[in-house]
Amino acid sequence: MIPIPAPGRSMIVPVFLLLMLCSAGSHALDVRGVIDADRVWTAAESPVHITGDILVAEGATLTIEPGVQVVFQPRPDTARGYTLTVEGTLVARGEEGRPIVFTASDPNTPWGAILFEDRSEDWDEVRESGSVISGCVVEYGGNDPDGGEAMIFTLNAMPLIAGNAVRFSKAGGIAAFVTEDAVSLSGNLQIINNQVYGNVTGLVLSAEGGRVEGNYFLNNGKAVDILTRSNIVELQGNTVAGSSGELLGSAVSLRLNEPANGITAYHWEQTAGTPVVLDNPDSPRASFVAPDPGVGVDTLRFNLTVTGPSGSSTDSVTLSVIGLNQPPTAAAGGDINVQLPEEPGAEVRITLNGSGSHDPYIGIAGYRWEQVSGAAVSLETPNAAETEFVMPASVRAGDRMTFRLTVTDQLGLASADEVDIIFYDENIYPVAVAGDDFKTLQGQIVSLDGSGSRDADGGIAAYLWEQTGGTPVELFNFFTARPLFIAPAVEGSGETLSFRLRVLDTGGLQDADEISVQVKGATVSLPGDDRTVSAREPVTLDGRGSFDQQTSADVRIEGNRFTSGNAKAGLVAVTAVENARCRLKISGNDIYFTEAPGYGAYLFEWSETTAGIDMMDNWWGTDDPAVIEGMVFDQADDFTLPTVMYEPFAARAIPGAGSELNYPPLADAGKDIEKVSVDRDVPLDGSKSYDPDGIALYQWRQTEGTPVTLRDANAPVAAFVAPPGGSEGRSLRFSLTVTTGGRFSHTDEVVVTVQPDEPVPLVEAGGGCFIQTATSQGTMDNIMEAIMIMLLAGLGLGLLFLRKRCASFPAAVLTATLIFAAGPAEAGFFAVGGGAGGDADQYNITLESGAKNIGAGNLDLMFAVGVPFIPHGDDNLPDPTIASPCPNNDCRDAGDERKGTEVGFYGKLGVELGASNFYLNAIAGFTVYTESTLSRSEASGAYYEESSDTTIDPLYGIGVSYFAENFQWPVVLQLDVDVIRGVTGTIGWYW
Repeated sequence: MIPIPAPGRSMIVPVFLLLMLCSAGSHALDVRGVIDADRVWTAAESPVHITGDILVAEGATLTIEPGVQVVFQPRPDTARGYTLTVEGTLVARGEEGRPIVFTASDPNTPWGAILFEDRSEDWDEVRESGSVISGCVVEYGGNDPDGGEAMIFTLNAMPLIAGNAVRFSKAGGIAAFVTEDAVSLSGNLQIINNQVYGNVTGLVLSAEGGRVEGNYFLNNGKAVDILTRSNIVELQGNTVAGSSGELLGSAVSLRLNEPANGITAYHWEQTAGTPVVLDNPDSPRASFVAPDPGVGVDTLRFNLTVTGPSGSSTDSVTLSVIGLNQPPTAAAGGDINVQLPEEPGAEVRITLNGSGSHDPYIGIAGYRWEQVSGAAVSLETPNAAETEFVMPASVRAGDRMTFRLTVTDQLGLASADEVDIIFYDENIYPVAVAGDDFKTLQGQIVSLDGSGSRDADGGIAAYLWEQTGGTPVELFNFFTARPLFIAPAVEGSGETLSFRLRVLDTGGLQDADEISVQVKGATVSLPGDDRTVSAREPVTLDGRGSFDQQTSADVRIEGNRFTSGNAKAGLVAVTAVENARCRLKISGNDIYFTEAPGYGAYLFEWSETTAGIDMMDNWWGTDDPAVIEGMVFDQADDFTLPTVMYEPFAARAIPGAGSELNYPPLADAGKDIEKVSVDRDVPLDGSKSYDPDGIALYQWRQTEGTPVTLRDANAPVAAFVAPPGGSEGRSLRFSLTVTTGGRFSHTDEVVVTVQPDEPVPLVEAGGGCFIQTATSQGTMDNIMEAIMIMLLAGLGLGLLFLRKRCASFPAAVLTATLIFAAGPAEAGFFAVGGGAGGDADQYNITLESGAKNIGAGNLDLMFAVGVPFIPHGDDNLPDPTIASPCPNNDCRDAGDERKGTEVGFYGKLGVELGASNFYLNAIAGFTVYTESTLSRSEASGAYYEESSDTTIDPLYGIGVSYFAENFQWPVVLQLDVDVIRGVTGTIGWYW
């Protein structure tokens, strides 16, 4: 991080503007680079986006407040994730309900690691200070090779790792490598009360001491992998459950065969080359910056001295520092076999060819040939790539000459190579190759390899190995190419053994070669392999491979609960090399299978030279000795673990064994849902989320896509209505978070795909007078028949009246008079018209026929019948209206609407006002129509027809009629007001 200078006068306005911008926008913080001063990531800055590798430098403290989300972004163009490296102090302490979350922005692209280096501040339990990570959720990481492929990785560091949820790593959850004696540090590494689940490996502990207590390991491929040689390792009060079929330790894999244990002191010292400044020279890993040799090469040599319980040991490593120019490569060619001439004294010329030498940078400037051994000769062109000489007459079969070629580049860097000249008569001499010198450990089975020996014209007929120096050993198969021996016990730093290989070809000729084998003592210094580095390159010397063979591990596995449902699993597996020393106590544990039993204890490569094992007082799910005996596998079957070692048996599960932590909550949002249609109810089913103690809280949230309204968002099963898919479809993402009431929760996601919108059936008005449902067809037919009969009856009565009162029968045909009065009518009339309004809220067409001047005592009456037609069609329906009920539960009632053509029938009774031809009328009747009940979807806004039924409504109102006499034709004018038609005017004629 780049430090910001304290603001002066010129900084006031910019800082003020910056604060305004920050307060107006997001509080998210992007972080990368070096933190070299104390820094706090606050909840107000959350989420903190990690956009590059971060280093908390030595002397600096990074504090993370509760509730902060630390989100690692993907690294572009590489599979390696960003890493938070701590060389100073990290204080990350979450609180109940406010954990600190370390996660990936994309769970499919894991981040790297939280890496505590050996220079980081160890946790001090007394002062309660130092590096600590507790109350945190650490998930979806662990792909940094430098971080040991684990999300929390400690290297010779001892932070407090307590009370975290460490989960869902595609590699390891926690990895701790401690190669120094724990006494020299602040104490044993403490991994306490964590929930570690869903990782490939839960915990890898390669340490000289450690305390793993009260943790809950669930459904990891391998739960706890311990590699140790010395000090105390305690695995107590943990619960380890899973379904992995891992035979070599699905619960605990204890390997007592790893190096780098038992070393109590390290010391690096430079012995050659340009002096450099070593950082941490008294730790397993020292570092420095390589010097710049300019155009040359600088050879640096370092000694590593390690001290263990068995003593001290020193070994060296050589580093070649390359500057701007790399040295050339000399190639003197392969060995040359030269046959002696048949005639003594004949001249034989031999050519040496170094043209295969090369320099890829600036080219070779010079060649120099020189003789190393054999009868002296004179080289004709010793400073050329190719030279010749004449074989001396004194040479005999079996003699050899060796020549060295040195090549130099334009800047003076040189390299050399040698070639042998071998003289023969009839049979070419064989070449013995005993191999390169190497190192081994006392007690190891060592193989010498002479299979590289060769013969150009017949092959190797015999091998013979013999020891020429060092403590005598017995060579097995010394007459073969690959003999064996057991490295002897040695004192101090070790001893060198020498061996000679003789080979005989089929012609009886022989050759010899020698090899040295350095047998390391009980304390082994391993400073690494020689290598080449670049100028100004940061270099790390790594002696973590050093170890002491005589140390002894005191491993206590007590009070745990180990359980599996996989009969192929080995719950507790122990592997130990022959010279390992271990005091192993596996006692007071519940070790059982929920299904058919597998191996509760699997002892592999365990021998009687390894110290004893105590496996008493465990509960094996049974008290049957035969069943328990079958659950314990001893590979050697050498009776070193007799039945008595497992007695007495606990008769029942051991109370108090295992962790007190709750089962971690596991959310399951269900499988992705595809091809849902608009307006359909979509259930989100999280009922498979699991916790044996019960889920305390469910919380569904939408995280991507067109916003929808979630129903029952706090229930195991939520639902929503699918929004429109458009022309290409849409994707919606939802998260389900569950908690058991503790500090940790878990979130899972589900994706719902809405398919593209498709054409839907729309409501149509249909043909004829009505749009009818199937159930109303009979009713409508009866009503129509009644209306037609009444109209025909009215017309018939009108015709009868007219034949009596009118001279012109054709005029009677033009009228339709219905008479329901006792007295004779003086005139009939027919009118047609229309209007709008009323409950139908639509225009109408009305046909009416009747008679006036019907005597009734002192009153003149008028009576008429009419038929209104109200053609609704689909005008009253929202556009579009889908011809089906709404498919979701969120639809709202959108009211009732008439559709089709509404038809009615009414009668009209009027009274003349004086002798004015003006009648005041009363109207009564009914109308018949099809009514649709509608609903509206809140998700899409579409309308749906829930039902369509035939409805009869009463028609009643008042009106006036005027029979005009002052026009050329007798005209009747009428105006009606009723509840169905609204205001209707008609015009006609009378006679």
